[in-house]
Amino acid sequence: MTIIYSLSEPKAVASECAGRLVGNKAFWVYLDDHYDNISSATNARSMTDMATSIGLDKEAFAS
Repeated sequence: MTIIYSLSEPKAVASECAGRLVGNKAFWVYLDDHYDNISSATNARSMTDMATSIGLDKEAFAS
């Protein structure tokens, strides 16, 4: 998958993390937010910023 897009795996992990932190709904909200803002989600910091924008705890998400 990383051959197609270098951030595929980290973004998949981020989505799973959101779901594990707050539940299945957070997984889908994070994923929807990611696709709505796909051009700006280019690194770990922006993925963390997206997570906090939907209400996830920054430290918990980053760990």
